[in-house]
Amino acid sequence: MYRLVIILSFFILSCNTVANTHKNNISIKDIELDSVEKELLFNEKLPDEITDLFYLWFTKNIKTTGINGKSTVTVSNYNEDATIIDNGKKIKISVDLKIQTIKDSLPNKHTKNINVFEEAKIEGDFSINDFELLRKQAVVNLINRITDELSKG
Repeated sequence: MYRLVIILSFFILSCNTVANTHKNNISIKDIELDSVEKELLFNEKLPDEITDLFYLWFTKNIKTTGINGKSTVTVSNYNEDATIIDNGKKIKISVDLKIQTIKDSLPNKHTKNINVFEEAKIEGDFSINDFELLRKQAVVNLINRITDELSKG
């Protein structure tokens, strides 16, 4: 009975670690928006785990530093394209991001559009779970590319 408890505890902890791995890989760079408020919008329905990663990034890394105004970050045109290749699978993920800041003072409107994509592939013997992990890591890499693009100015 004691062994069963230890084995079950190990199994539960390892599952939890795998689920949090992707969240821990999101960039630690902060992006500052010149506004007081911020809002994240999605123009289409995304899978829940993808939406969760975007919300985590938005909450953790997007900071407001202005004295007035509102910044709206809109995620649109999210696309995943999985294809079979020789001895494996490849996934391409792309997304458009629009950041619009509206302020009471002049200039009163600033818009930045970003289009990023990420590719990943897996070859050899792999399970469906392995491909899902690759897919989620590709989304994290995509979000990190967004952060890099925004930090350029």
